[in-house]
Amino acid sequence: MPAAALLFGVPPLGGCVRGIVSSASKRAATLRLGLDNWAIVYLNGQQVAMLDHAREFETVKIPVTLNEGDNQILIKTNNRMNRDRHLWAIHCVVE
Repeated sequence: MPAAALLFGVPPLGGCVRGIVSSASKRAATLRLGLDNWAIVYLNGQQVAMLDHAREFETVKIPVTLNEGDNQILIKTNNRMNRDRHLWAIHCVVE
């Protein structure tokens, strides 16, 4: 069973998205994240947000600090309020 399904306890309605953002220096940044479900957002292993957008697609801006070099973004999400369909919409931009 995938780790995401175990995390949310509602297989198969959970999932993870991971990406790497490189920065030339340590700097303040903003994650602009749009989604239509629940999500926990991590940057370099530290939780930076817990979001509840189960009713509709919403966008949020999360202030973060990027380290010099590679920075890992991990978004764990589920769709537990939508048991009749298994659709996700996630968009993430680093500003």
